[in-house]
Amino acid sequence: MKTENEIQQAGEKLFPNWFTEYDEGRAFRGFEAGVKWIQEQDNWISVNKMLPKEKINILVIDKNNKIGILYFIPKLGIHQMFTHWQPLPNPPKK
Repeated sequence: MKTENEIQQAGEKLFPNWFTEYDEGRAFRGFEAGVKWIQEQDNWISVNKMLPKEKINILVIDKNNKIGILYFIPKLGIHQMFTHWQPLPNPPKK
């Protein structure tokens, strides 16, 4: 499971200015809650079993358990860099 610091670092890497640009950290809290929810799920699909549909955003994890978001295009061969994937969750309902 990722630590609070690792989650924050991942978010800052994806959205460098999110605290100031996205209403005082609400984006980060949403991202953090999403990461925690995903970690509690066991929906990871091995790339050896199945690859995602082409040209969709997916959540990926590598052999070092680093999680990221990837726009998947099979021709690029980037899927060889991760071990498992899963679809992104639906956005929260208000």
